[in-house]
Amino acid sequence: MERLKELRKCAGLTQWQLARAARVDRSRLALAEVNQVRLSEQQAARVRRVLDRAIEKRRAELNRLTAQTNAQPANELVAASA
Repeated sequence: MERLKELRKCAGLTQWQLARAARVDRSRLALAEVNQVRLSEQQAARVRRVLDRAIEKRRAELNRLTAQTNAQPANELVAASA
């Protein structure tokens, strides 16, 4: 679980949000992030599912924003950023 914190942050979740969604005690999740404890197989599976969904949601949002940006004429992009 060494990458757990990195993945959680990529997913845009706080420890509290991930713990709640995955039904894992937040303090246990915090300890797992620093390799002090191991999550059970069931806990790890729930955490994976939550992270997968959150990361996919962020990826879809990024793709949508990228498509919107690429579809706008350059002068509209400049005006929107001002």
